[in-house]
Amino acid sequence: MIRKNTIEAVYPLADLLAEKGILLTPIETTPVDQLVRAGHLEILTGEHKDIDITDRLINGSMSKDARGVVTHDLVMEELARVLTKTIQGNFHVAKNVVNPIVKEVAEDARLYLESSLNVKKTHVEVKPEFYEEIWNSPEVFDMVKRFAEQDFKEVPLTVQYPNETDRETLFKLAATGSTTLDGYLQQLCNGMTDEQIADLYVKTFGDNYNRVPSLAAVLNQFPRNGALIIHMWARKLYLNAPEGTGMSLSVYKDYMSTLLAVTGRTVLSTISRRESDIKLKRLLTSYPLNKDAVGKSNVVIKVNGDVYNKWLEDGGSPETIIGAFLTDGEKGYTKLLEEKDSYAKHWERTLRILNNTERFNKFNFAFEGIERAVAKQIVDLDPEVLSVDKSLLQGKLQENMQMLPRNFHEDLFKWSRILVCRTLFPHTNALELLSAIDENAKVYPDLPVRELAMLATIDVVGDWLSKLFKVTK
Repeated sequence: MIRKNTIEAVYPLADLLAEKGILLTPIETTPVDQLVRAGHLEILTGEHKDIDITDRLINGSMSKDARGVVTHDLVMEELARVLTKTIQGNFHVAKNVVNPIVKEVAEDARLYLESSLNVKKTHVEVKPEFYEEIWNSPEVFDMVKRFAEQDFKEVPLTVQYPNETDRETLFKLAATGSTTLDGYLQQLCNGMTDEQIADLYVKTFGDNYNRVPSLAAVLNQFPRNGALIIHMWARKLYLNAPEGTGMSLSVYKDYMSTLLAVTGRTVLSTISRRESDIKLKRLLTSYPLNKDAVGKSNVVIKVNGDVYNKWLEDGGSPETIIGAFLTDGEKGYTKLLEEKDSYAKHWERTLRILNNTERFNKFNFAFEGIERAVAKQIVDLDPEVLSVDKSLLQGKLQENMQMLPRNFHEDLFKWSRILVCRTLFPHTNALELLSAIDENAKVYPDLPVRELAMLATIDVVGDWLSKLFKVTK
């Protein structure tokens, strides 16, 4: 039966429609039409014509047919049963079938976009390189200054010194006993991985299979810090000759002395070069050779951190260096400052082109990624879940791909859901239900999912019912 509070709830809407001269009529043969027809509304005349419309509606909904059955209740129960079953079925499909597919499509598309952009990066980075704190220590200079007259020469690596290669053991082997210096040494080692520290030791003092032929080969792989750490190891190893070296103690001492002298001279040279770079304001020694790689892969321009910060204070900028790299390759501290605007403007022009390319790439890669992801789901989907042949779905996918806006990649999850639902599940209300849950979650972010689902149901059912009326003015 129709209840009084139901009528009172719809009265304001009825009044509003009446004021606007709008008539709502149930579309014939729809469930709403059947329900309206089931509620017997008598046309009253004479002394009964003034009976309140509310009472007439309620009485009409309670009238019985010849069998004594309240037709309105019968139709209402059947409509509620069908609606409930339909909604439950749609929620089951949305939650257990559609949502997992959407999440997988969105993630596959994201990964494809990410990996494609990594291959096609258009960035140019100016990277200042700073000396570790240990290079500021006077103790390091005092440790190697006696090797100032040592000639640089090649040192064949011929001696194996068996040792554990874990971080703690190798740090202890290098430690000097000075609290300050060892603290700096610890910071330096913390900037290296366990594998890098072990690799440095093994290539210098390891067995014949892992040791490299010469000291120069090791220092090429570990520039600057490699010579300092090897020097500190050699200081300890000089005093502790291993067994089974196949050489006399004097020969061993000579070998270690040579290693100490050459690494010490290398460390001293590094200190001198740093001082010279600062004095001569040497901002960078060279540019990368891969100028043509800009726009195709990531390019890093390394600059001297000691000089770079002062150069920035004097008015320089990363854009100036990048512009110089792309034009005449100027490296001079003063010249770069004098021509900074010209270099920077050149980079700005280039960057606009690169950004446009990147935007196009992002759309194209995202488009390819989401298309591949949905196509894969079509191939993998259980045939029992499908409503049509897979080949038709592939065609439908191509059709739906055309609706994607230029910025769809900014919300891959949203558009993955739309694409999946419109391609694979257009026969369900999964898209409407899931979208309604999301919209309500924005308004009521603290509500549990069950309550959000209830609100979504109201929205979807209300939308469905509204389509069952014919609107006439």
